[in-house]
Amino acid sequence: MSFSDEELKRLAEIKVWLEERIKGLEAELNRTKDLLAFIDSSLKRKSFVQASELVQEKPQRLDLEYQEAIPLKRSKDGKLMAHIYVSQKRLALVPVSDLTFQTTIPPFKSFFVNKVLEGMKSKDLELSKSGKLKEDEVFSYTVEEENNKLLKVIIENYRDKSRLNEIVNTATWTFTRVLEKMEG
Repeated sequence: MSFSDEELKRLAEIKVWLEERIKGLEAELNRTKDLLAFIDSSLKRKSFVQASELVQEKPQRLDLEYQEAIPLKRSKDGKLMAHIYVSQKRLALVPVSDLTFQTTIPPFKSFFVNKVLEGMKSKDLELSKSGKLKEDEVFSYTVEEENNKLLKVIIENYRDKSRLNEIVNTATWTFTRVLEKMEG
């Protein structure tokens, strides 16, 4: 069976699309498994707590606008470091309550804020200036901290799955490095 150049080109395009689709589905499956593992461990941990302690504990409020929670875990031991709460246009990166992340410890500001988040913002500002993106769709972020302790990072207009994946991956790497430095 012989293919024309056009047919070969089309087959190559389909192959690339399928490979990308598989990568995306694998990443989504891994995040779903991580979320399930987090829920399982939370249920196990809470099932052994006395009911009186559960009543006194105040759960962290999660706005109803968020549809998904992605756990950020350290790869070497699975330690839960933070969650990224996801909605259509907004992300909230929130460290777990038993960890204190200092924003002054590299690579939080030097890499995650100054290179990753600022890089995304700069790209969007260029797209906006050239008319390819509306002004109210430009990527923006806010780092909420208190005495150099990270409370949360709010990200607006992340826009697509590839950016979400990049934020998840770079935040995981960044939090892992900061945690290693904090542990000494």
